[in-house]
Order: sequence, then C-alpha cells, then structure tokens
Amino acid sequence: MGERDIRDGLRNARVAMEAELSRRAAIATFPGAAAAAALMWPHIDHLWTIGWVILMWAISAIRIPSAVLALRAAEADAVSESQRIMVAGGIAVASFGWGLGVAIGLTLDNPGATMIAVSVLLAISSVGIAYVMDRAMLMAFMVPLAIPPIALLLLRHEGQDVPMAICYLLYLIVFGNFAGRHHRWIADMLRLNIENRQLLERQARDAGRIRALVDELTVTNARLERSLHDAQAANDAKSRFLAQVSHELRTPLNAILGYSEIIRDQMFGSDAATFRRYSEQAGYIHQSGQMLKALIEDLLDVARIESGRTEVEIGRVDLSRAIEGALTAIRPQAAAKRQSLLVDLPPDLPPVAADHRALGQILNNLLGNAVKFTPEDGHITIAAHRTSGPGRQMVAITVTDDGIGIPPEAIDRVFEPFERGGNVIRRSIEGTGLGLAISRRLAEAMEGSVTIERQRRIGTAITLRLPVA
Repeated sequence: MGERDIRDGLRNARVAMEAELSRRAAIATFPGAAAAAALMWPHIDHLWTIGWVILMWAISAIRIPSAVLALRAAEADAVSESQRIMVAGGIAVASFGWGLGVAIGLTLDNPGATMIAVSVLLAISSVGIAYVMDRAMLMAFMVPLAIPPIALLLLRHEGQDVPMAICYLLYLIVFGNFAGRHHRWIADMLRLNIENRQLLERQARDAGRIRALVDELTVTNARLERSLHDAQAANDAKSRFLAQVSHELRTPLNAILGYSEIIRDQMFGSDAATFRRYSEQAGYIHQSGQMLKALIEDLLDVARIESGRTEVEIGRVDLSRAIEGALTAIRPQAAAKRQSLLVDLPPDLPPVAADHRALGQILNNLLGNAVKFTPEDGHITIAAHRTSGPGRQMVAITVTDDGIGIPPEAIDRVFEPFERGGNVIRRSIEGTGLGLAISRRLAEAMEGSVTIERQRRIGTAITLRLPVA
C-alpha cells in the first residue's frame, strides 16, 4: 500500500468517527430539544417552541440513516464523496437549527432565558469542537451554529450584545485552534495505526509467501532425495548387473579357453585314441560357445527392451501350433532327464493377438525353466484356456512343474534380470537369469502379462496371458 491508500484510510477513519458522532448527536437531539423547549416554555411563544422542536426532530430523523450508511461504508473502506457530503450536510443543518434556537432564546428580555441559551450554545460548541475531526466538517459545524446568535447580537446592538458576540467569536477561534492541534495529533495517531496495520498485513503476506516457499523447498528436497535414492539404487543395480554379467561371461569363456588350450597343445598326446577325448572337449567348447551366444542374445534383448526399442508385430497367431513348436524344441532336454510333458489344450483354442517370434521366445523360456528346475522323472504340464481380462477376452497359458519351486518372498524378484528365485539350489543351476525378465517385458509389449503362483507343496505355475485375436 502507498500514500494514497493511507490517505483513503485516514478519510475513512475520520468519516467513521464523524458519522458516529452525527448518529449519537441526532439521537440525543430528541430528548435534548424537548428539554430545551421545556426550559424555554414559560418565556417564549408556544407555537415557536413546538415548531422548533419538530424541526430539530425532523433533521435528526434524516441524519440517523445517512450516518448509519456512512458508518457501514467506512467499515468496508468504501466511503464515497456523496456520503461524506451527506454527513457534513447533516451536521451543518443540525448546527444551524441549534443556533436558531439559541438566537430565539437570546431575543427574550429575561436573564434566565439568556443564561439557558448561552449555556446551550457553549455546550454544543464544546462537544462539536472536541469531536469533529475534519477541518471542513469543523467549519460545517461551527459556522452554521455561530451565524444566528452572532447575527442577532450584532444586528440588535443593545447593551452587552457586541461584547458577547466578540467573546463568542474569540471562544470559537481559540478553542478551534486547540481543536485543530488536537485533531492533528489524533490524525497522526490514526495514520500511524493505519501504517502499522498495513505493515502487519504486509508481514502476514510475506510470512505466507515464506511458508509457501518453505513448503515448496521441502517438497523439492523430498523429490531430490527420492531422485538421489533412485539414482543410487540404479547405480547399485548397474554394479550388480555388471558383476553378474562378468561372472556369466567368464564361465563359458574359461571353458572355451581351457579346452581349446588342451586341444592346441595336444596335452593327451597325438595318437588316435586321444582324438576321441579331443572331440569331447571340442563339444564342450561348442556347448560353452552356445551358452555364450545365448547370454549375449538375452543381454541384447534386455537392452532393447529397457531402452524402449522393442518392436513387436501383432498379428493372429495359432496358439496350438506355437505351443507345439516350443514343445518340439524342448522335448530332447526333457527326455534326457526322463521328464514327462503333459499337454492340456482345448480343441477350440482361439488364436491370440501376438508377435509370432516373441510368443515363441516366451514359450521357450517358460518350458526351458520348467525342464531346468524340475528334477529327473518329474512332470511338466502346459495348459491353456479362455478367460476374461480388463475389457477384452484373454487366453491363459500355464506351465506347471513339480520342481524345486520359488520361495514366496522371492516371487516378485524373479522378474528382475539375473534373479533365480532366491533359492540356493536354483542359483546352482546353470542359466542367465534373464528369461523371466525378458518374457514379462515381451508379454507387456503385446498387452499381456506373465505371473507366477507357487504350488501348495512343491513346484511352480507360471501363467502367460494374451488377448484373443
């Protein structure tokens, strides 16, 4: 707020005080005018007395509502110039009425009536000078009040009339000067009060802004802490990832280097009998190379998926043929462990909306894990049925085994890269630990899902859900 706002505040305060004075004076006029008339009743014409009382009461009846309106406007800091003029006009008219009554009292050749008139004049003058704040309002009060008695005294010019008029004028001048100083002090106090209130309001607004800034900084710090925590977690995950990749790469590479060194240096001799041993070692090299190739392909798949560059071509895929193709690929491994593969597919199994290559990779991963973690002579079942999904029909393909299972607390972690279920036995079995992570991400890219359910006693059930084409 600036100087203009302070001036407006001072004006509102002054108008409020003067409107309140006008309201109280108007109310007091009803008994006051009646009392003055009663005192003057024996000394003056009754008709004049009744007419004057009615006049003063009519003026008061008009002043009260205008003063109340000005008070409400001042409380709302919305005083208009017309309201201020109405208050000043009411004071001027009422003052003139009282001055007229005093002049009527002074016309009587009765010392008692003259004393009453002079006392009333001085009392009203003192109250007005003490309480009227604004200079213009003070003039609106003093001049109309003084004109009738002073004009009467000067025009009549009898006895002590002129000295009385001069004394009254001096009284008004002296006390008006004191009143002016007093009012300036009050105005300074009002100004200081307004400035203090504005300062408190400004401090409250600043405090609100500071609190808002503190809250914003708190939220920002919390976000930064979360971001730092996420960055540290990502860095830790990267470190674990690199350590695991190094371990997974080192195992087949050591086998390749070791067996190739044996073959190169012909450590078992060069006769025909040892060539069979070299052939076995070459097979180990080939197997390790296959493991290394599979690991690199899985790593590339994970990298593509994590970077959002996975491209799937959704089409109608015959699910029965896709499952049969995956079973054909996995049967030799299951036969080597004397495992039985059970298939439960309904004859009316609908086609699914999927990418043929991605679906085949998921089925190979799920069946491969089942064969890998199921002991010899175990049982593996693959079943499929139609089910309902969120807003569309789905097909659920479930691979169930009676293998070593997954601890309940590790089920959520097995979909992270290089996780093998938190089980010592599972970690001892060869594998990259990337199959389920890749399978879930490929399924989500085809608007499907992969979930795991631990069997009641032993084994695991993994379910792939895909939308019906």
